[in-house]
Amino acid sequence: MINKPSPNFSSRNGLTPKYICIHIMQGSLTGTDDWFSRSVSQVSAHYGIGLTGETHQYVDEKMSAWANGRVDNPTAQIVKDNLNVNQNAISLSIEHEGQDLSTAPQAQLNASAQLIKSLCSKWNIPLDRNHILGHYEIYLLKPNCPSTDKSIIDKLISLAVGQEELVNVQVPKSKLLKIQQFLNAL
Repeated sequence: MINKPSPNFSSRNGLTPKYICIHIMQGSLTGTDDWFSRSVSQVSAHYGIGLTGETHQYVDEKMSAWANGRVDNPTAQIVKDNLNVNQNAISLSIEHEGQDLSTAPQAQLNASAQLIKSLCSKWNIPLDRNHILGHYEIYLLKPNCPSTDKSIIDKLISLAVGQEELVNVQVPKSKLLKIQQFLNAL
C-alpha cells in the first residue's frame, strides 16, 4: 500500500461506511495520483488500484472521499434508502486504472477483490451485490463506470469470497434427485 494523500476529503459526521463503490479511472494510476493531489480537482477516492495490482491510498477510511456525492436516478437500494445523506459519508470508493474494468488484468482484479474483502471485514459491510456497487448504480450519468460489462462487480465479489463465479442453471425437479445422488457418489 502506497500512501498518496489527497487534500479532497471531509468528515463523515459520525457516520460509517455502509457500502463500497467501484470506479474506473478512465486513465492511468499516475494521472489519477496527480489529479487527486490537487485541491482544485475537488475529487478523490479512498483507494486506487493499478494494472499491476499496486494499490494507492488517497483518503483515510475514517474520512469521506469525494467520489460519490453526486446522485442521479440511483438504482442501488442502499442509495435509495439513504437519499437524505451525502453518499460520500456512507461509502468507501475504489478507483481502478484503465478504461473498462472488464478488460482489467487478473493482478488488478485480485488486488481489488482482496481490498474489498478486507474493507468489508473491517467495516462490517456485507460482502454481497447489495453492498458492492458500481458507480453507475449511484450516478446514472456515468453508465459505464466501472465497465460496460455490469457482471464485473459479481466477478469481484466472487473473487473476494474466494469462490469461482457461480452459474444459475434451471433443473427440473424430477432430475434434481438423480443429480444429487450422482454428486454424493463422487
